[in-house]
Amino acid sequence: MKKALALLTLFCVAIYAQEPAPEAAASEPVAAEPISAEAVPEPTPEPVAAEPAPAAPPADSVAIPAEVVEQMARDAAVSRGAAESDSTVKVYDPKPVEAIVVPKDDPEPEPQVAEPEPEPAVEPEPEPEIAESNRIAEESMETALKLNTPVTYNYFARAGVGISDFRNHKVLRVDDFRYGLKFSPALSVSLGFGTKAYEFSETVAIMPELQWSLYRANEEMVVKPGGGELASVYEVGVYMHAIELPVLMHFNFGSAYAELGPQFGANLYAKINKNADYYRPDLKCFAFGIAAGGGVNVDKLMLGARLYMGVTEYSKDVKGAPWSFQLSLSQFVF
Repeated sequence: MKKALALLTLFCVAIYAQEPAPEAAASEPVAAEPISAEAVPEPTPEPVAAEPAPAAPPADSVAIPAEVVEQMARDAAVSRGAAESDSTVKVYDPKPVEAIVVPKDDPEPEPQVAEPEPEPAVEPEPEPEIAESNRIAEESMETALKLNTPVTYNYFARAGVGISDFRNHKVLRVDDFRYGLKFSPALSVSLGFGTKAYEFSETVAIMPELQWSLYRANEEMVVKPGGGELASVYEVGVYMHAIELPVLMHFNFGSAYAELGPQFGANLYAKINKNADYYRPDLKCFAFGIAAGGGVNVDKLMLGARLYMGVTEYSKDVKGAPWSFQLSLSQFVF
């Protein structure tokens, strides 16, 4: 580009060099006229300084028109701009650039503002007529529930009948009979009432009772002597009244039930007979034993059987611990 501009410049200079240069007019000196003495010189104005004339170009120089100079100046400026632009061009060097991970600042958590607690809703008081209607409806509902709820009977009456005897009782002798008689089981009766004192669940409950019991035992022997003599009858017996308190655990198995527990008692009265002779033994007051039984539930009835085995003896002199086995009937009354 620079070479082209230089060639263009030389070409232009060669063209304008062929034209003849104007000759400069030779300035001849002018002789000054003499000034007469008589003449009075008029005041002359002060000379105005003239602008200095441009220096004449040397004889061997070539004159270049102004238009060409301006065009050359513009071309030179364009050339300088292109050169500067070429010099500022950078060659792209594809080098791997390491990725720089700028950690992101965790935003500060915004302060939590506690929400105000909601005010409890205040239910408006119902009008008197509505309140009365609600009360009547609640009473009707309670009545309906009571009618539909099965009634639970907690108190019952009990009666039992069976046999009883006295274990390890002393053998009794009658009059001059050389053999002693040993008791055999006899009729036993008990009457009382009970309650469901506490229900652990629908199947387990405690059912204490309070009852009167009669224990009996007797024996009879008929001796027929030979030679037409009348037969001799030897009879011995004992009976005892007691107040007892069985405390039994009651277990329900559908329509069946089972019971087991201790039985406490107080011996009230006892008598022993040998034929027509009666006497009272040395009675012990306290009695204790174990009772167990079972049966079935039929509506409000309990049909069952119970066995009682006394542990303590009823008398000090004749010994003997009572026992009984009875069939019982219990009726829930309320």
